[in-house]
Amino acid sequence: MIINKKVILLILPLVFLFLVLSSLSTLAKIGVDSMYLSFNISSGTSAEYNFRVYNSSDKEEKIIIRFKDCIRDLNGRTLLNDPETLENSIIPYLEIVPRSFTIPANSSQAVNIKVKIPKEVSGPHWGVVVIQTANTLKVNSESASDNSKRLEAEMSTGLGILLTQSDPDKMESKGEVRQITSIKSTEGDKAGYKLSILYKNTGTIYQFGTGWFELTNQQGEKVGRVNIDRFFVLPGGDIILSAFFPKELSAGKYLVLGVVDTGSQDLIAGQQLLLVKED
Repeated sequence: MIINKKVILLILPLVFLFLVLSSLSTLAKIGVDSMYLSFNISSGTSAEYNFRVYNSSDKEEKIIIRFKDCIRDLNGRTLLNDPETLENSIIPYLEIVPRSFTIPANSSQAVNIKVKIPKEVSGPHWGVVVIQTANTLKVNSESASDNSKRLEAEMSTGLGILLTQSDPDKMESKGEVRQITSIKSTEGDKAGYKLSILYKNTGTIYQFGTGWFELTNQQGEKVGRVNIDRFFVLPGGDIILSAFFPKELSAGKYLVLGVVDTGSQDLIAGQQLLLVKED
């Protein structure tokens, strides 16, 4: 279901904090000035950007930069893979200089990142640049018994930058509500319903969005509305968007309308009939 919007209700900033920060004190004092870098470049072109890595500790730190592929699961969590293992990996088209360096205490280091897309290749592509301190990387990697545990251990001490590339000539914002579900539930001491949308980004852009649910009774009267938290979904990705409706409903039929707003011209919506039976 497509709903035409007369006014764009929300424009979300392209700010997305991506990976975990280590609880280790050394990494907590390592920072970057950009957590999300977006490159809008066509096939056969390139672009570059300089970011800085900061060391606010009282001793020098050796830094190692690594690359990882990534996807997002249905709950919006980031799953990391070894580089160049996923179809939309940006890693083959990425150059970073320097890849390892030592930052003196209370100082910083400029890092140049360049994305070059060959003529025969089209976007979108994405991946993660991981900044790690050499000491924490060595300790965690050596303690892991297999590759999956090694990857998990490495990422537990990593600070990541999400990189995305889009082709400005082939940018299309669209999506689909695949399913809406309503489940009687509780949240804290409140009884109500957990409302969920299975949403798919069927376009070629990275979508930052929000949305809401509206419930209407058999008489056409609006029973209530709850908002969906802001979300991020990769091109081609699926996500479950949920919200808790904190009211008990009397027996009857209700229409659940789920609306997704990604900041494009149209809202995307779906609906489900909710039947509430007598207890």
